[in-house]
Amino acid sequence: MKRKRIIAAAGLTLVLASSALTGCSDDREDRLEDKLDKLEQQVTDLENKKSGTGSDSSGADSNTSGAADQGQGGLTSAGSTDYDSLKSAVEAAADKVNSTTPSGSASEQREQFYTLKNELDDIDHQLDLYDDNLENEYRSGSIDASAYRQQERDIDALEDILDTAEDRLEVLFGIDD
Repeated sequence: MKRKRIIAAAGLTLVLASSALTGCSDDREDRLEDKLDKLEQQVTDLENKKSGTGSDSSGADSNTSGAADQGQGGLTSAGSTDYDSLKSAVEAAADKVNSTTPSGSASEQREQFYTLKNELDDIDHQLDLYDDNLENEYRSGSIDASAYRQQERDIDALEDILDTAEDRLEVLFGIDD
């Protein structure tokens, strides 16, 4: 009998504590998401500076221009430029994989494989950052829902091309990475 009371009291305490904590979690979660968004933007800005694209094409500029730069289909001019360069990079990488033939010794072929694989991974990472920035623009109201969905579909198509190129690379070199 005493054991049941202890278990009931512990359960009640747990329920009360969890309900008290969930009331605070929304505000805390929003603050954490804001911090994460700022950090992602800083990473994007640093990567843009490192790759030599300068600060003119950084995500911060496209976020502030937003609806004022919307062109056909609700695409922002900064977003379409970034998308076009990513699309070109994806297509070039896929063409490079398709035109590659393994050559040299086993270690040279391994090096050739990982060089190409790293290129594909870098482009995939850039697509992920672009996708994150797109989501931030949508959340901030810079782009509308239909433009966001269309750009998400476009990004998914590019990721499919990259996945296919990576699969082909693995088959070509006989390396399952």
